Amino acid sequence: MTAGQRQPLFRLGGALRRLFAICVWGLLVVVWCRRLRIRGLENVPDWPVLVVANHSSHADTVLLQFALAIGHRHPVLVAGAADYWFATGLRALVAAAVGVFAFPRQGERGVHRARKALRRRATVIVFPQGSRAGGHFRAGVGRIAAEGGIEVVPVHIEGADRILPRGSGWPRRGDVVVTIGRPTSIGRGDTPTEFANRLEHIVLNELARAS
Repeated sequence: MTAGQRQPLFRLGGALRRLFAICVWGLLVVVWCRRLRIRGLENVPDWPVLVVANHSSHADTVLLQFALAIGHRHPVLVAGAADYWFATGLRALVAAAVGVFAFPRQGERGVHRARKALRRRATVIVFPQGSRAGGHFRAGVGRIAAEGGIEVVPVHIEGADRILPRGSGWPRRGDVVVTIGRPTSIGRGDTPTEFANRLEHIVLNELARAS
């Protein structure tokens, strides 16, 4: 099968995932959130982008996929830690079904997979902290963005850690704010580490203050 023949199936898969995000993730949002505010949805371009966000809860993935499904027509794939989401066959099956692809914490394989998804006209979500424990943004996000023409949309999620805390298997209702910033891109003189640091400042400082 050629790349051209695969593309319609890819678009169909993206449409089904968007419907899934609106219906199923939307139901979870109703159950989990007393109030969900999504700010800056108009900042998401109508073409595939790299979305980067802070990470404190498994709920981040649900909330962000739901937010993007509302106003973004492209398929959305999520970079998930390979050693967690793909540690068992059942977990890997569930992850793949909801658009999560394996992103190893070390090496370049995850970077190549993210770039490949972007070339196939998918929007890709990456959590550059690499863990729900937080921390600094890793340079891998800069290496993904270094491929020409990729726009990066920064997002700050406030409150996900309260509705589904790390280590908890049972959610608690709470308020959540998803703040979407304006697209940016790596500068000609930026190294991947410098760009990752700039994204970290935007997400954890500028957008966090706006939440």
